[in-house]
Amino acid sequence: MSIVNVLAPGRAEQGDWHLVRVVALTAGWFAALGVAAAADIEPPVHPDEVPIVRAIIASQETTLEAADLPAKAAAGIIARLQPPGVDPQGLKAWRVHHADTPAVFLTFVSTADGRVVGIHGNGPWIRDEHLRAMRGMPELRMISVDHNGYLRGHPQGAFFSGAGFDALADSKITDVRLTLGLNDAGLEKLVGIRGLRSLQIVHCNVTEDGLKVLEGHPTLETITVAQMGSVSQQALGTIAKMPKVKRVAFGESFVTYDDGLALLAPMKDRLTELSLSMTVVNDADLERFQAEFPGVEVKTITPEEIVKRHIGVARKLTRIAKGAAGEKLKQAVADAPQKAAAPKK
Repeated sequence: MSIVNVLAPGRAEQGDWHLVRVVALTAGWFAALGVAAAADIEPPVHPDEVPIVRAIIASQETTLEAADLPAKAAAGIIARLQPPGVDPQGLKAWRVHHADTPAVFLTFVSTADGRVVGIHGNGPWIRDEHLRAMRGMPELRMISVDHNGYLRGHPQGAFFSGAGFDALADSKITDVRLTLGLNDAGLEKLVGIRGLRSLQIVHCNVTEDGLKVLEGHPTLETITVAQMGSVSQQALGTIAKMPKVKRVAFGESFVTYDDGLALLAPMKDRLTELSLSMTVVNDADLERFQAEFPGVEVKTITPEEIVKRHIGVARKLTRIAKGAAGEKLKQAVADAPQKAAAPKK
C-alpha cells in the first residue's frame, strides 16, 4: 500500500494547519490513478469538487484507507439516486474509511464527468462548514450519513448541527438523512432546501416541537421519524400537515388509534405507505386504522424483532407502551439473551 500525506486547513476551532496521513491500497482506485507514495491525493471527482472532498477527508485527523465499494452497497445507493432523476449509467462510487475502524466510512457517488451526486456514510464526517462548501457540488442530490456528530454535551457537537444547510436552499438536493448531530436549529435551515423530497429524522437532536417547522412543507413526499421514544404519537398530527407527503415511517414509539393514527385523517386520500417498524401498536388499534385507511400499505414487526434489532430502544419503549402489545414487548425483552458480564481483573 502507498502512504500519502495531505496538508489541509485546520479545523475552525483550531485555526491552524494539520497533517493527515491517508493510506491508499495499491490494488484500489488510487493505484489506478497512479498515485505514488508522498503524492497529494486527487480524488476521482470533478476538479472543482476536489477541494471539498479533500477538506472532508482531512477533518478526520486519522489514518484512512481507500477501498473499492462492495457491489451490493453501491447498488443500494445508486437506487436511492434514481427517484431524483439521476441516470445510473456511468455512475462510479468510491469510499474512504478509518484504517482502525472500517465501519466509519464515507462514500462518494459521481457521474462520468466527476460531479458528485450522492454522499453516504457512517461516522462524524460532515460538519456545517462542509455543508456550506457543498454549494460547489451543483449536481448533489443525496446526503445520507449515520452517526454524523457526537452525543449531546460533546465539545465538537456544535459543529454538526446542520446549520450549514443554510447555504443549500437552491441546491438540487432531494434526499437527506443526517443522524446524531442534527438539531432543531439545523432542521430549520434544512427545510429551506426548495427541492427536498425525502427526509429522515432518526436518532438525532431534533425534538417533537422542532418537527413543527415541517408543517406546510411544499415538496416533501416521504418522511421518516424514529427518535428512540422521545417523539410521541402526537407528532403524527404534525406529519399530517405536510401537504405532499404520501409515505410515512414512524418508528420507535407507542401509538394508539384515537391519540395517534387518527391524526393522519387529513392524509386519507394521499397516504400510500405507513411503516410502523420498531413501533408498538395494539392489534385492535391497527385493525381500526386498516379499516379506516383501506388503501394504505402498513408495515409492522413483532416485539421479538424489535428486541433483536435494537434492545436499547425496546427497553425504552417498555416504559411507554401499554396494553397487550406492551406486555408482549416486556416479555420479549425479558427473554432476550443477556450479555455476559466482563470478567473481573
